[in-house]
Amino acid sequence: MASASSTNFRGLTSKPSSRRSHISSQLFDQQLQRLCPSPHYHPKIEDPIREIVDVLLSIFLQEQLKCTSNKKLKTILTMSIENYRVETNKKKAFSLFLAAAKKGYLIAQEMVGDCYFFGIGTHENEDLAFLWYNKCAEQGSGYGYHGLGICYEYGKGTELCLSLAIEYYRMSAIRGNVWGMIQLARRYQAGIGTPKNIDKAIYWYQKALEIGCEKAKTELDNLMKLSVTLHQKHDSERHLQPTIIEQLLP
Repeated sequence: MASASSTNFRGLTSKPSSRRSHISSQLFDQQLQRLCPSPHYHPKIEDPIREIVDVLLSIFLQEQLKCTSNKKLKTILTMSIENYRVETNKKKAFSLFLAAAKKGYLIAQEMVGDCYFFGIGTHENEDLAFLWYNKCAEQGSGYGYHGLGICYEYGKGTELCLSLAIEYYRMSAIRGNVWGMIQLARRYQAGIGTPKNIDKAIYWYQKALEIGCEKAKTELDNLMKLSVTLHQKHDSERHLQPTIIEQLLP
């Protein structure tokens, strides 16, 4: 780590701090990337300045005396955030996210919403999931709007309302959240909660693919072929219509 400052993977410059002086710059960036997975943010679209790793490390280091070594400390932190593989780590991850969320860190608030929604490290609680997603949306979070869309579509923690679900997916998508784009594209593709519109579905799948969501490629390819077929059929019907009318004339 440079003596004056270092640049993380987002291109943000940060001064070294005593809270992370014990880990390398490379490990710090790895931890930050794990805390900002693509379902929440994509660096090409959303680039919030958050020191969430600093907060989590600060909270964790307060418990350092309970751990046998720094290595164990880092291992628990990494596994808790990355994969939630062990139940103990799930609970530890949730407690860290909740503590950071209460300090006002947006990405932690999003994760707390997910933890309550899916029951990760805590009991499932649809009402609290909705509450935290709403807190995030109020701050302009695309992922928060996506969470609200899911809640309204399936009646989780609130009333079931497809029209509101579609509106929140749209608000998520226009804020650059890739999962909001995918959800909106799927609803246009299937005509769920909104009139079926293949062209709009293609548009949002393309947007998702542009920011790196490979999951959109297969659907996009299929829809492009379908769109060409539909347009050809429409053009053919328009071309044949005068001929049919002429045949009916005396």
